[in-house]
Amino acid sequence: MDNIINNIEADMHKVIEKFKSELSALHAGRASHSLIDNIKINYCNNQMSIKSLANISISDTRTIVVTPWEKKMIGPIAKGISGAELGFNTTCDDNAIRISIAVLTEERRIGILKLLKTIGENTKILIRNIRRDFVNKGKQSLKTKEISEDVERRIVNNIQKITDKYINNIDDILLAKESEIMAG
Repeated sequence: MDNIINNIEADMHKVIEKFKSELSALHAGRASHSLIDNIKINYCNNQMSIKSLANISISDTRTIVVTPWEKKMIGPIAKGISGAELGFNTTCDDNAIRISIAVLTEERRIGILKLLKTIGENTKILIRNIRRDFVNKGKQSLKTKEISEDVERRIVNNIQKITDKYINNIDDILLAKESEIMAG
């Protein structure tokens, strides 16, 4: 039973980490590394992330500064950021790229909140699918008489408790991100 619990915890934890990563990329009106982390830049015929080509720093709540390791990369990085169509204004000088984050309008906040809720619901579905798969494994073990009904019932109850814990975790993360977006 411990093996089942460890496996379900590991699977659900992976889903939560992916969920957090998706949310960190949502524009909440504040400068953050995660807003540009996933942008890929062509460097020596390879697609590389900005963070592997430059230093990324936050100069204030609305400005990200990207300082490439090589000056010749300023143009390609600026082009990659513009090509990502994230709505950021970029300015370049000899050493760095400055990305200005615009203040979110009420309409844009509402749109982001809708997207946030959709991502949250999709993540809950993934968690419930993991629960279903492990419950089915328990039922299959019962059919093949590998475990008794009491053990199967305990496994199902534990799986449900773990599922509830992760669903509540998702709700807490969503609430914090919603507050961040509304305050941004």
